[in-house]
Amino acid sequence: MKIETMTRKLHAALSECIPDFEITEKSAAETPKGKACLCISRPGLPAAMMIYPEDYADQFRSPASIRKLAEAIAGRTDTLFEISEVVSSAALQDSEKLDAVPAYKDMDLSHIPHYSVPGTDISLIARLVLGRSEGSELSYLVTDAQISFFECSGEEVLQKALENTEKNESYIIAPLAQKLCELYDADGLAESMQEICADDKLWIVTNRKAFNGASAIAYPKILRQIYEKIGEPYYILPSSRHELLVLGVSCTPEDMSRRELPELVSFVNTTQVAAKDQLSDSVFLFDGETLRTVEPDD
Repeated sequence: MKIETMTRKLHAALSECIPDFEITEKSAAETPKGKACLCISRPGLPAAMMIYPEDYADQFRSPASIRKLAEAIAGRTDTLFEISEVVSSAALQDSEKLDAVPAYKDMDLSHIPHYSVPGTDISLIARLVLGRSEGSELSYLVTDAQISFFECSGEEVLQKALENTEKNESYIIAPLAQKLCELYDADGLAESMQEICADDKLWIVTNRKAFNGASAIAYPKILRQIYEKIGEPYYILPSSRHELLVLGVSCTPEDMSRRELPELVSFVNTTQVAAKDQLSDSVFLFDGETLRTVEPDD
């Protein structure tokens, strides 16, 4: 069954089970996971439930099974009231609740407050972290629909998230070398990438959790720290939302031009990175003062 059909059938079943809730269909570009979903919300509540029909594909065997699935989902809507109580009482001054994370490539940001990193096509968005435990987090994305609950503007919420992340995050700047080859399987890499990996030419920038670590690109202080470690202007290759790869200008293979670097990033994105984790197909240059996008005619 096609995803569009599954979404339509589940939407209809849910509408019968929970008529007091609003159910809207979201395209893959509008969701954090990069998959089409049904968004279940209720007027007056800041939280919403995201249901991805694709995750329940094996339960679309018959009208009865779809109805059973809808009833099970309807039974979980009480959590929206529980989460809303936490959200409503969360003070913006609590630096552990709001943080800034990278939006994935091609994400629809028309309804989401976002910060466009100067000189790039990368944006950071705000999320509210409701709880953390070892290996997991409970959080939700702050969209225009939730802004009123913070009693301030979207720009102010986003600024607070950026400040919190800069204050609380611990970034790692280290040579990547063999680790990258193991991660992406050296046999499947382009020859030029293997050459870069061989002599500690490539560096990785991420956070301690190795999750949403590409947010480092938004902070000039971190960019300057990288410059000091490498000792020269450098290229930033946006490996994913979770890390950045950094290459000193003098370390670029002799047979590779600037215009080939974005092709390399696009190749890795296409072959190695899930759509929801892709950050950008562009390459950026930091000269010690300014960050900018590498253009094809450079």
